Amino acid sequence: MLKHIPKLPSLLTATFSEWRRDRPPLLAAGIAYYAFFSIIPVLVVAAAIGSLFFGQAAVDGQLTSVLNSLFGEKVAGVIQSALVSTYSQSSNIVVAVAAVLLLLGASYVFVQLRNALNIVWKVKRREKALKGFVEARLVSLVMVVGIAVLLLAWIIASIAFSALYTLAGISSSFLAELSNFAAVFIVSTMLFAMTYKLLPSVRLTWEDVWLGSMVTAFLFTTGWYVLGFYLSRISIASLYGAAGSMVALLMWLYLSAHIFVFGAVFTKVFASRHGSRSKARKP
Repeated sequence: MLKHIPKLPSLLTATFSEWRRDRPPLLAAGIAYYAFFSIIPVLVVAAAIGSLFFGQAAVDGQLTSVLNSLFGEKVAGVIQSALVSTYSQSSNIVVAVAAVLLLLGASYVFVQLRNALNIVWKVKRREKALKGFVEARLVSLVMVVGIAVLLLAWIIASIAFSALYTLAGISSSFLAELSNFAAVFIVSTMLFAMTYKLLPSVRLTWEDVWLGSMVTAFLFTTGWYVLGFYLSRISIASLYGAAGSMVALLMWLYLSAHIFVFGAVFTKVFASRHGSRSKARKP
């Protein structure tokens, strides 16, 4: 994979040209819409899983830190309030309901992601409706489990770094942010690789998706910090009133969806030029 690093400028140029032709605003809007309705159930289930290992207080503290970095204090406060409200209503039942909502919501999110990837790959599907429905839901279930594992790994890494800094007597906020950046980059690289490999209706190798996943993860993590910094310093409420926090959340999801689509196009360009789908590799 490292041998392809010098080719990044030409790959990015070709990706940008093709990305503009794939109607990215339309694809990103659909992904952001479905993701908006599944984000709270995802966080509830992730917090419930993490609390089994580390306790509710530790997980809540870590989620607060992550949400503040992602969305800024105002938007994070709205999401935290929704989570606290959910927890206060009877934990076992709520977590079970959240899990069902997660599966239902995630199935639509991943169907939309798959449709977007198939548009990028110019796939024309000719399969029976029932078979396609069942296949899409099974793939969605696998992806949900994968995301839960990666979120748990993220929480474990964050708590481990915090514990190490405490034991070593290190209080540097720069080191804390750097380790958090690294954790997000690694986890999101794995998530994007899994998505780009498993969701589209084309055969790809892991070699095809790793470089694109790393590029996407870097853009995603950098965009996360830039947008979080921006949202923490502007007053969206003055423009949109009470809906300001939800608008900020939609902005973040929309930006993330654009990055996802761009990474998918990059993966296609790479696979077509240097991967398993290049003419030089075909018998």
